Amino acid sequence: MVVKKAVHFFYDVISPYSWIGFEILVRHQKLWPSMDLRLRPFYLGGILRGASNPPPAKTVPNKGLYSPKDIARLAVYFGVPAKIPPDFFDVAFNPKTVNAQRFLVAIDQLTGGKQEPLEEASRQLWIRMYNTHKDITTNESLREAGLQADLPRDLVDQAILNINDDKVKKELKRNTDEALEEGAFGSPTIIVHLPDNRREMLFGGDRMHIIADMIGEEYRGPLLQHRSPKLPAQ
Repeated sequence: MVVKKAVHFFYDVISPYSWIGFEILVRHQKLWPSMDLRLRPFYLGGILRGASNPPPAKTVPNKGLYSPKDIARLAVYFGVPAKIPPDFFDVAFNPKTVNAQRFLVAIDQLTGGKQEPLEEASRQLWIRMYNTHKDITTNESLREAGLQADLPRDLVDQAILNINDDKVKKELKRNTDEALEEGAFGSPTIIVHLPDNRREMLFGGDRMHIIADMIGEEYRGPLLQHRSPKLPAQ
């Protein structure tokens, strides 16, 4: 009998590194029977404030020059069609994603925690931000993302209505606070739950080999053959 180990992936769609890590974990999911993957949208703005962590690419100019090149290389290697927008720093370091993250939480609640609807909606928001370079701050943009994810229109409309629901707001805050309590300072933050109530926190989209080792599985690299059919061509 395989003993499942929960891997909680905390993320905000403002982060292109989170998109890369997300796709790699999802690709490995069927190949790692011991992993119970749980997608946990949080609010990066709250994480940065709570951890007193100003965006390093703005405070360290050389990192600001490095990040777009790094993301472009990773995108090619992992087969994730991330394209850095011309106004990358305005997009990535002035996060206004609270409604988008609430939208994801609302979808998760309305679908009873099923992974596929949340996975596809998250993917479509990343595609809008880092492939087609569209605004995701408006309700209409969120609606288009939900429909592109093949979610029922009535569910998408209800999720948009629920953005201002206290239940949604509280869950997004709970996810954010829980990640902070585990030591989060950026996105993605990954918490691996191990036997004897042990938990390990990892940061970044490039720690999948470490996660594999922790849960007794084999990291298999980019797994390009397992790319989501909903990803656009690079």
